[in-house]
Amino acid sequence: MQLFDPLTEEQREIRELIRELARERIAPRAAEIDKSAEFPWDVVELYRENEVFGILYDEEYGGIGASSLMTLVAIEEVSKVCATSGLIIAVQELGSLGLKLAGNDEQKQRCLPKLASGEWLTAYALTEPGSGSDSAAMRTTARRDGDEYVLNGGKRFITNAGVASLYTVFAKTDPSAGHSGISAFVVESDAPGFEVGRIEPKMGIKGSTTGEVFFNDCRVPATNLLGEGDDGQADRAAPADRGEARRHGDAVRGRARPPLPMRADDRRGRRRDEDLRDGEALLLRRCDGRDDGRRADPRRLRLHLRVPGGAHDARREDHADLRGNERGAAAGDRARDAEGESSLSSRGSGLTERARSFDRAAAEYERGRPGWPPAVLDLLPVADDASVLDLGAGTGKLTRVLAQRYARVIAIEPLAELRAVLAGRVPEAEVRDGRAESIPLGDAEVDAVFVGQAFHWFANDVAVGEIARVLRAGGVLALLWNHAVEPSPLPDAYRQRLSELHDAARTPPIDEHIFERAPFGEEHEDSVPHEQVSDRDDVLAFAASVSWIASRDDRAQILAELARLLPEGRYVFPMRTEVTWAIRV
Repeated sequence: MQLFDPLTEEQREIRELIRELARERIAPRAAEIDKSAEFPWDVVELYRENEVFGILYDEEYGGIGASSLMTLVAIEEVSKVCATSGLIIAVQELGSLGLKLAGNDEQKQRCLPKLASGEWLTAYALTEPGSGSDSAAMRTTARRDGDEYVLNGGKRFITNAGVASLYTVFAKTDPSAGHSGISAFVVESDAPGFEVGRIEPKMGIKGSTTGEVFFNDCRVPATNLLGEGDDGQADRAAPADRGEARRHGDAVRGRARPPLPMRADDRRGRRRDEDLRDGEALLLRRCDGRDDGRRADPRRLRLHLRVPGGAHDARREDHADLRGNERGAAAGDRARDAEGESSLSSRGSGLTERARSFDRAAAEYERGRPGWPPAVLDLLPVADDASVLDLGAGTGKLTRVLAQRYARVIAIEPLAELRAVLAGRVPEAEVRDGRAESIPLGDAEVDAVFVGQAFHWFANDVAVGEIARVLRAGGVLALLWNHAVEPSPLPDAYRQRLSELHDAARTPPIDEHIFERAPFGEEHEDSVPHEQVSDRDDVLAFAASVSWIASRDDRAQILAELARLLPEGRYVFPMRTEVTWAIRV
């Protein structure tokens, strides 16, 4: 388990499911949802089929176990690709919190199973034309009439207006009592006297409905009152606070992430000595993943959430020790910022969103990627009884070769889909979830660290510091790259199109001085020639697995285009495996 990942293995599996649904099923619909301004019932059906709403509710009501953390994770993952679709989950939670917190057993048994299955959507009806944050100014009233309450008034700017089946509604049962005279009710959309009014046109998040609802002598059973008696104020405050937190989580974490890499790419194309405004520099540092101690990431906040009082400082010290030279690098970065230098990394820390697209192409990755010649290990001063680490192992092409040579092999891969293939293909290896910036190993635990065709994804000072930490003195760091050499057996048209796609998403070059700042000796270079024999499907699988195609929204169309350019046949590729290695001093 990653030290700074608060999720359990089961929770990480749920996160991967949500992430896959978001990328594969929701992202292709996002633009059309916003353009058409139509509520995406197909996304709701997708949530129903995959029990996504069940994350919000306890098992006794048909959910999979209510979890505030997983609710935030789900909203964040979906909102990365479609704010409307993320808001559906957020409002389902917000609208049902009153029931969860103040509902009696009968109310919960009657309503929560339908919310957990997605049969009902819900809404939270508080705001009025003359009352927003000042809820005491609301004019909607609820008058007791025998076994019913009669509601009169209206609400405005209600998310899910017109699509929700259940509304949590706030009304004054005692207009003279101010805040303490406000009560909460659950109102079904087919209640007599309930009416949906105008749906607002919006500039963004247009697939989500925001509108008016009216209560014209709307009669609801007295059993629909939430809480005891006619005082619903305390019951209202808790869901409002929690719901707003979730919706801010959606806006900040989910929707803010996609634009930052794009803005960073734009800025990286400029001269390093250009002036950067402090705010923009800070944003780019967050995008680059460079940790200067100011990043508000949930994994960092976990240090404070679970450690009371003065234990915080000790926990932070443990964190710094495990991250190698991170603290020193951060201090240096802050000093350079103070001097007005940009000091921005040319790449992100850890796997970027483009790298994470590998998980959607795990089968193609395994089939299409070239293998590694065992002879390359003969070039390195690593004994057969060594403990070695394969960092960023993918589906284990290099791990297999290492396992045939060395006594103990640990393979670390952050992407669940690739890790599942790896564990099945190389059972003799110790397969672990982890990232280069936080390697889940002890100090000086391995004799060698191998990185096959992956170093460009985490070529940063923090990752190199972590590699140095887990590598014993005298141990070897080996960076391996497979290159196809001329003459290529591929048709010219296919090669030209592949080159165009690659150039459009070219990875920034690795900092050639990165190892000069780490405890490694002289770099050595060598290479081994070999051949890769592939059929047409293998070649197309390779194309499908590369990040600059796997991450594209039009991936299927691109692959169809490449398939038309590639005839059936046997393709023999002359290859060269290059290795750069250095010894930990």
